[in-house]
Formats: sequence, C-alpha cells, structure tokens
Amino acid sequence: MEPIQVLALNSEWSSRKGGLSTLNRELCIGLAVAGHKVVCYVPYATQTEIDNARNRKVDLIVAPDIPGLPLCCRLCLKPPGEFDPDVIIGHEHITGSAAHALAEIYYPRAKRVFVIHTAPEEIEWPKNSEGSSARAHEKVKAQLERARKADLTVTIGPRLHRKFEAPAYGAELRSPMHILNPGCGDASQEKRKVIAEIQILILGRAEDFELKGLDLAIKAFAELKVSLEPKTSDCCVLIVRGAEAGKGDALKQKLLAMQTGLPEHSVQVYEYSSDEGDMRSHLRQATMLLMPSKVEGFGLVGLEALSAGVPVLISASSGLAEVIRERLSSHADPMILTSSADDDTCTKWASRMKQIISDREAANEHARFIRDKLSSCLRWEDSVSEFEKILDAILHSEKAAGDPPGAPQVATQA
Repeated sequence: MEPIQVLALNSEWSSRKGGLSTLNRELCIGLAVAGHKVVCYVPYATQTEIDNARNRKVDLIVAPDIPGLPLCCRLCLKPPGEFDPDVIIGHEHITGSAAHALAEIYYPRAKRVFVIHTAPEEIEWPKNSEGSSARAHEKVKAQLERARKADLTVTIGPRLHRKFEAPAYGAELRSPMHILNPGCGDASQEKRKVIAEIQILILGRAEDFELKGLDLAIKAFAELKVSLEPKTSDCCVLIVRGAEAGKGDALKQKLLAMQTGLPEHSVQVYEYSSDEGDMRSHLRQATMLLMPSKVEGFGLVGLEALSAGVPVLISASSGLAEVIRERLSSHADPMILTSSADDDTCTKWASRMKQIISDREAANEHARFIRDKLSSCLRWEDSVSEFEKILDAILHSEKAAGDPPGAPQVATQA
C-alpha cells in the first residue's frame, strides 16, 4: 500500500481509561511503523506522552485550549498545523462524532473509519441501574448512526463483528465491516520469577463494579483464602488496579464489606495510572490475572497479560475467549470460565485459582507456552497489514453519489 496520512482521534494517548486507548495507541504505532504519516489528536497530553509518541513515529497533537469549551468538544476543532488526512479514525462514542465533524467541516475528501469496541445492550444490563434498557437502546441507535456515516466500520474481535453483521444491525450499514484482532506481545520476554507473595491481579475500569465482575472476584477470593493452608493464605492478596481518581479507599471498603471475614491487608486497591511501567510492574509480579467480566466486547487487558506470560482466568463471555479458543483449541479451556456471581461459579473460579497457586512454576510454564503460540498467530503486524488492505480498497473505490444503503461487505482478518 502506498503511504497515506492518517488522523486518529482519542481522549488520551496513555491508557488511563482502559483498553480503548491501548488499542488506539497500538494501531497508530502499527500504521506509523508500516510507513504511514500518523497524527493522533487528543484533548490533552503531557510532554512525556508527546515524546513517547514521537519515539514511536506518531505525531501526538493536542487540541486548542479554548477557555470554557468542554474537553469533548475540543476535538471538533481543526488540528493545528498543515495536515490533510486521507483517513480519519474515530472510536465509539468517545471520538466517533468528533471524527465525523472534522471530516464534514475540514476534510471532506477523507475516508471515515468508525471503530466499535462495545455492544451497549450487553454492557448496560449488568450495571443494575435504573433506566438500563432505555440507555442501551439510545446508545445502540447512536452507534449505528455513526457507523452509517462511516466509509469503514471496524469491530474489535469476532464477538462484536457477529453482533453487528446480524440482520438487525448489518442491513442498516452502508460501509464495509472489518474485524481487527489485537496482537499478542513478543515471545522472547524473559522467564518470570516466582515471588513469595501470591498476587491475584485485576486490571480495568473498577467503577463498573458488577459489569467487570468484581462481585464474583471478591467472593471467589474469599473462598480461595479459606481453602488454602494458613501460611499460604496469609501471603495471598487480591490487587485491583483501576479505581477512579479519589475513590480507591471507597472501593476497597465496598469489596471488604461484601466479605467481612477477609483481613484488610488482603485486598489492595490502586487508582488508574497512565504510567506504562507501573502496569508492567504489576504484571511482572502477578501470580495470575483475573478477567471475570459479565461481558466483554474483547478484553484487551487479558491479552496484555498473556503477552507478558502471566497465567490468566478470563470470562467466557468475551471476544478474547473466542479468539484464543479459535487459535488454541483445547489448550484454551483451563483459562476460560463462565462469569456470574452465584455460589457455584465462584467455587469454580476459586478452584482454578487454587490450581495455579498449587504449582506456580507449572502455571508459568503453561502461560509461556500460550504466549508463544499466540505470538505466532496474533501479531500486530498482521492486523495492521489486513487493515491496510481494506483501507487501500476503500481509498481507490469511488461510490456513485446517492447509492442506497446495502448489506455490508465482510472483511475478516486472516
């Protein structure tokens, strides 16, 4: 593909707010490495982030700071400098509308790419709040409207693709659809060491308490602690990294209130950090990572743990579970569990956690085996190459004005 100019919009460069930002960052880096001119447009950034992006061949541009203008509106302003993108990428409700506005007002020749990370009707229900049904309906309508205005709709992983190609959704889209599977990390990483403390790690947006399965996790952890020998139980801790700013203590108390028999020191809560080194440090030390979400469009945090060779237990209701089952067949089974907060499910999670703890060397060896397998068949280079192919086809095809919407074409990743 000939080099093109790409403008990607996101709320941040670092991953303060979860997997969407990680996906955007890795996609920008992948396209830049492939030889394209890539600008990532954000409402704010530190100099460290700007330097980090530049070192990865991406220009991180901050939107103009207009007093009184909300952050979400700043991305609708034309980016500073001379830049004429061939492609504009927007993510979900976060930057999908801003990407459309920039294309309409400033860059009418640019092709619009809309990236879908979630299925609103799935993620609203587990939040157990009043009006979930109405909110889900409105979010689906808005999501489909953004997709209808795009030249390409991208779903992260097969689970979301299957949902949005269904007749209820797919018939409304005029744009082709493409599956983008995130890549797994480098298989050449050093062997992980077993440390004395048993650290069970959860990474993610902890404000979505039930959706992210924190109720399941704390119940299963309490059951695990009771089943272990006293000496082992005493050095076993649950670490939750992803509390909202200023709400870490409240989250810890909420978790402990659900299982009052747990010692206070056995639950540790950290607020979200943009420091990549901080997250890598937690992963290096983790005995295992849990992703017990009730539902997860993909579950990039689980893939990041697998990339680091960390033993994982993940929800069966996730795009990641589908991907690794497809790639690994029966080797994936020990890592995947159904996710609900009933007693039987909690017991199954506790039992799997105990199996990992009982032979940590073997668990780490299996995790390295999984990482090696995935790193050979889930590569960012391949994902970007497939994305480039469909972008190239769109850029070189001119649709007749006024063509009626039709069923979407489907482009899947190899």
